[in-house]
Amino acid sequence: MDEITKILVPFDGTIHSQKALESAIYFARKLNSQISLLHVRFSTTISESQNSEMIDLMEASKIKAAQNGIDLNYEIINGKVEKSILDYAKKWKYRLIIMGSYGAGTTDAFYSSVSNSILQNSPIPVLIVK
Repeated sequence: MDEITKILVPFDGTIHSQKALESAIYFARKLNSQISLLHVRFSTTISESQNSEMIDLMEASKIKAAQNGIDLNYEIINGKVEKSILDYAKKWKYRLIIMGSYGAGTTDAFYSSVSNSILQNSPIPVLIVK
């Protein structure tokens, strides 16, 4: 297995993605890795306040990572969530995806369809955090 220097965290601002970020910070400290948050908007009709709110959450995450000695960057893109995450991980050569078991709008499944799709289709290791 390649050294894990880059960790991708799909991020939607839910408590589940925040728990995934906490796990990513833990692993990044142990592995001396960089973390990237990726927020995928499935709709292009996002209000300015929604966009601003997500940027604020990601900036707060960047500060939290920095307080733990971790370099964190983030990006917001538009697209189909599952495909966008997998394509992004491949394009930028991530070695690990850490994501929450649920996303926005899912509460009653063992894990969400997005998590399941990433787990089933990712060529790199995926850690799903409950």
